[in-house]
Amino acid sequence: KLLNQLIDEKRAQPGDDFLSTLILAEDEGSKLSNMEMCALVGAVLGAGSDTAVDLHSYLIKNLLNHPDELKVLKADESLVQGAISETLRYESSGKTGLARYASEDLEINGYQIKKGQMVQLISTTTGMDPKVYENPRKFDIKRDHDKSLSFGQGPHYCIGVTLVRSQTEVMLKELFKRFPNLSLGDEIKYNYDHHNARRMEVMMVNTNL
Repeated sequence: KLLNQLIDEKRAQPGDDFLSTLILAEDEGSKLSNMEMCALVGAVLGAGSDTAVDLHSYLIKNLLNHPDELKVLKADESLVQGAISETLRYESSGKTGLARYASEDLEINGYQIKKGQMVQLISTTTGMDPKVYENPRKFDIKRDHDKSLSFGQGPHYCIGVTLVRSQTEVMLKELFKRFPNLSLGDEIKYNYDHHNARRMEVMMVNTNL
């Protein structure tokens, strides 16, 4: 009810925000209904919060594992978004890949794929492509990520990317403001049975206060 009311208000007076963008979006004369927008907002909040938990864990782990990069980040907080992108490239938590359907018959490395067949793209492996990233095994928060596929591309680009990036930036800045001497502890446990992620269930840290 509250979301529908907000949508109606934005229809009457659009602004520079997510809901207004959805309201103004149009495809061949067709616009989203209130029900469709409620579903999209729910998906963004749910998926964005869930995946943010994984991103936060891996970001903290990799920064603490690479103290030289953490030192660079602390000296220049404008590199936070670069650290986020590099974590997604270097050690993404996702494992199920992206399902796509072939729009025409094609051949990939000797394999025949027919039009309409589903192809599962494990996009996390693209972060280690030496043709795209120089020295891909190195964690480098200043790296160029223009060709990153972490959030998809084109019409499949993640609609919640701004939310998760904003959440993560706030988290990281506040974390090291409160615990500037944070270091990794001696225990990390993963849940490999999670349906779509290598979820980090336990990561012990030392606050060193």
